[in-house]
Amino acid sequence: MKTTIFQNGRTWLDITESEKEQLQNIAYNSNDDAAFQARNILCFFFDECVEEPINLGGTANPAQMIQIENPMLELTESLTNLTVYPNPATDYVTFEYELPEYVEQSTIIITSITGKVIQEFEVKDIEGQILWDTRIVENGIYFYALKHSDKTLTSGKVSIMK
Repeated sequence: MKTTIFQNGRTWLDITESEKEQLQNIAYNSNDDAAFQARNILCFFFDECVEEPINLGGTANPAQMIQIENPMLELTESLTNLTVYPNPATDYVTFEYELPEYVEQSTIIITSITGKVIQEFEVKDIEGQILWDTRIVENGIYFYALKHSDKTLTSGKVSIMK
């Protein structure tokens, strides 16, 4: 559903009643990751929020209950795509990203294994690529994080081997 909507240049606000009913069906009739994402979309875009905790296990065990505390952050994380290649790299690393439309500005931060910030890239567009010139850094493992408003949307590591 997400692919169909975004490939046609639409947003979640442009979905049809039929698509909204599909989201509601997914959100309220299953307990998987798709249901969790559907509930977040309904809550954030259509103010249809679940008031009580959602039971993912089918039992009343409190360890299996979750509460949607920040639907916008959960939705932003679930709709963020970041592909990093090649890994391991020699000369360059490409960060290919796709962000939700409502994320106006983000940052990709690269740190060394010791936590030292190596480089920061400002992400101004909803989608695109950023090229990191790794010829100027030493071999090793580096961590990257895509952040928006001091919240990490996604992160990972990349190896540099020349």
